[in-house]
Amino acid sequence: MSYKALAAGIPVILVEPAYTSNTCHQCHHIGNRKGKEFSCPSCGWSGDADVNYPPMNWRA
Repeated sequence: MSYKALAAGIPVILVEPAYTSNTCHQCHHIGNRKGKEFSCPSCGWSGDADVNYPPMNWRA
């Protein structure tokens, strides 16, 4: 997918994968993940872990 973005002139930023599934997409602090459930003690966001995860890869 990176080569398509680069060919279209879209910058690609590689992200270290460690803790990305435990990082809150709202406040970017490390939260608690138990199976499909995610909760953040810092900002209070909680919900399905799949809903939390994708924005982490899309932010700049």
